[in-house]
Amino acid sequence: MCEEHIQKALGACIVCWSSYEVLSAPSGRQGICLYNMNPDIILVVVQAGMNDVSGLEVIRELHKHPNHPPLWLMSGHMPDELYREALEAGAAKAVVSLDVLSELKKEGYLEST
Repeated sequence: MCEEHIQKALGACIVCWSSYEVLSAPSGRQGICLYNMNPDIILVVVQAGMNDVSGLEVIRELHKHPNHPPLWLMSGHMPDELYREALEAGAAKAVVSLDVLSELKKEGYLEST
């Protein structure tokens, strides 16, 4: 499954299994703007590979905000170096894309099914 399909499937599951609205941006820069326009966001999940700036750069930028929500980096593969860089950039979690739903459930963002 490609990252775009995973992102769409995650969004659909979150809407079905929670009362949250999913906001999505097609690029890292647009994601940063979306965050700045929606200060009530409770969680940010960013793809590592974005088409304009890396997910790590998005996390670094959002981490500068004083009361930022938890920032998660997701990637199709999570080598140790990327995991370490994500945490150093300010990510609360760095997870393999296919594990995001189980992590959301574990953290209480989704209802148990």
